[in-house]
Amino acid sequence: MLIQKRVERSGVDVHFEPDECDQFVKLSIDAEKADIESSPTTYFTLSVALGQRIRALREAPVSG
Repeated sequence: MLIQKRVERSGVDVHFEPDECDQFVKLSIDAEKADIESSPTTYFTLSVALGQRIRALREAPVSG
């Protein structure tokens, strides 16, 4: 995992290794299977949302 401060905007850039992405994706799939409802933002719900976004990027067609 690489975390860098963004100079042009407030915030950070986070770069995950493939195995780290796999864990977020697995978490999002498990949460869907368990039918876990959204709750106020917690580390868990944030991690599930991150996994869902990673899955969406992986499943999106590559343009170019």
